[in-house]
Amino acid sequence: MPEPGKSLSSDLMNLTDEQQRTSFLAQARWLVAHGQRITNDVICWPVSLPVTCGSPTKQCLSALVQGQAISVLVRAFALIGESDFLDCARRALRTFERDVLDGGVSTPMPGNGLYFEEFGVYPASHTLEGMIFAMLALDDYLKLQDDASLLSLFARAHDSLHSFLPEFDTGYWTRVNLLNRHLANSYQHKQQVYLLELLAQALHCEMCGTVAARWRRYSQRVAARTRRHIMHGVSSFAGICLRPLQQLLFSHHSALQLRDASMLAKQEPLRVCVPITAFPVAGGMRTVVSSIADVTREIWHMEYLAHHVGPNPEQLPIHGFSVPVKASRLVAPWQFPAVWLYALAGTCSLVRLLRRNGQYAFILPQDGVYTAAYTACVARLAGIRVVCMDYGNLTLLHNPTYKNERREAFAGRNWFYRAIGPALLKCYWLSLAFFTRVSTHLVDHFLISGMEGDGIEDLYCDRLGVPRSRVTRYAYMVDLKRHPMLDAREKARRRLECSIPTDAQMITMICRFAPEKGVDIALESISQMLAALEPERRGHLVFVLAGNGPLQEHIEKQIDALGLRDVCKLWGEATPEDVVTLLSICDIFLHTSTRGAYYSMTLLEAMASGCAIVASNEPPLNTQLLADGRGVVVPAGDAGQTARALISLLGDADRGRQMGASARNYVACYHSPNALRQVLQRATHWSELGVILRSENTLENMLEETDIETGFEVVSKRGLKNDSNGNDI
Repeated sequence: MPEPGKSLSSDLMNLTDEQQRTSFLAQARWLVAHGQRITNDVICWPVSLPVTCGSPTKQCLSALVQGQAISVLVRAFALIGESDFLDCARRALRTFERDVLDGGVSTPMPGNGLYFEEFGVYPASHTLEGMIFAMLALDDYLKLQDDASLLSLFARAHDSLHSFLPEFDTGYWTRVNLLNRHLANSYQHKQQVYLLELLAQALHCEMCGTVAARWRRYSQRVAARTRRHIMHGVSSFAGICLRPLQQLLFSHHSALQLRDASMLAKQEPLRVCVPITAFPVAGGMRTVVSSIADVTREIWHMEYLAHHVGPNPEQLPIHGFSVPVKASRLVAPWQFPAVWLYALAGTCSLVRLLRRNGQYAFILPQDGVYTAAYTACVARLAGIRVVCMDYGNLTLLHNPTYKNERREAFAGRNWFYRAIGPALLKCYWLSLAFFTRVSTHLVDHFLISGMEGDGIEDLYCDRLGVPRSRVTRYAYMVDLKRHPMLDAREKARRRLECSIPTDAQMITMICRFAPEKGVDIALESISQMLAALEPERRGHLVFVLAGNGPLQEHIEKQIDALGLRDVCKLWGEATPEDVVTLLSICDIFLHTSTRGAYYSMTLLEAMASGCAIVASNEPPLNTQLLADGRGVVVPAGDAGQTARALISLLGDADRGRQMGASARNYVACYHSPNALRQVLQRATHWSELGVILRSENTLENMLEETDIETGFEVVSKRGLKNDSNGNDI
């Protein structure tokens, strides 16, 4: 990164006329006097949010305004040397260090990056103007003052700018922002070029200069300008053609939007639709969705749209697909041609839901292919934002293990299915590719669990073509309060309730009985472990296998074939309460998955419960989760190494307890409810700067109206003044 300069150039301070000098200093002093406090060390100048941003909030912060104000204050200090100007600039720069959620202008970006937002609301627009003005202000300040933290902030912003500049470039023109990705008009394009040239000159940045030169050539080419006009015309024509269909399908669309805006203005919970294949059903997806409902209880009202409504809906607002009972078996996302019937039924059901129940603030589909495809089509027509939470469905098309599983499933059936199986699978892969393409192009944002650096970004962005600005990584939330660490007495009592000997060494596995879960590997490893243990130790071992699924009968036969009936206890399908109970009383948790993506929710819950863990390296993220002694990772499909790892832990209880404590601390640090809530708000909606300012003003009302140390006036509930034309100063 080019280093900021060491002094302001003389041409920036060319104020020779006394009248200009006086006017300039008067405006600088106005900024000092009218800065609103967020905290004692952070001040800002809020602006009105344009109606085009889709939010009714009255105020927000702007990196463009903050940057211009800071540049003015820095120059005023350089002109007459008053320390109040520099101190005010330093306080204003603290908004660059704060997330938008905390009353700042910064948005976290992939790779430890950040982006300075022209409008400090979520979802972030990522405009180029706000970013450049903020960076120029940082550069101005660093020319006068050495500040290690601000220099690091500048470096992160500069790297992020380089990373995301290509997304503004269409190859023939530029985009206004990275949220709606509309083409810039001629004025906006020229302004982007000018600002990028200015930044390149200030930082001596070769890349910014090269990009600015290329963008300037776009405006000089007749073909490029013509293409922009054509694309703009096509977009406008498409909107005109779709308007009658919108009015037909969503006749109360305008009224609903006004009602929704009123709801947002009153800070009422946002109405959110969550399309999902089945709900409520046991499994990791239900756990994740339930955790989302818990952390957003005060700000969201969630409704569910599911093809299959599971047992015990517990008074949840669940809307089922409008499919006749006799035809429901023909609707499924896992095979061809049923997947097309699933998409058609989902489309009709969502349209009917929007017509009957009204507009939603946004839609949150729970898989990135089948559900996201039909949801994105309907939502794009209705003008609703779609944020998709994908659990690995988008990776299936590129997963050879999954394809082999599907082939083997046909190979085990009768001659008819074996004959048509290859053709059905070929059609299914083509369908999967089509739905993937639809979702990756129409979904507004993807929330993908896991950690940066696990290779998932490469698949989504490089192979599937999803822009990196539309992908956010997040960590599953685990509520430690639901997973208590029991003392010996309580543990023994709960074991007796579950008909498990109190002195037994208990190994637990909780999963769906499906090929990718590796239950056969687990049973084989238990068999090898028993063969290696002394006879007296075998009688004190219990293996609890909780779950159900398509391999239920096969697993029972394998248990009998391996002679494990006396050791294995088949629990059946585990409810969320059963999962908590089993994890709290077990000694070792076993995870033998042969295929997976992102996190295993049950594995995280086992870590939260303080279990010693033996897990396969599928999904690959398990290796990072269980590093530094938090668990034992073995190769997927290797029953021998799994058996040896189990024997090692069974013989060392102290090591198991230390492992469990370390794993629990890790979950407490990186999988908290607050972290999940912040990620959800960044991807969906947040515009509550007024709440932050009101809470600060309430505190300040108990203090003196003047800060004795600096002489800054505290101005409550006051924004920027307007000039005679009604424009913000």
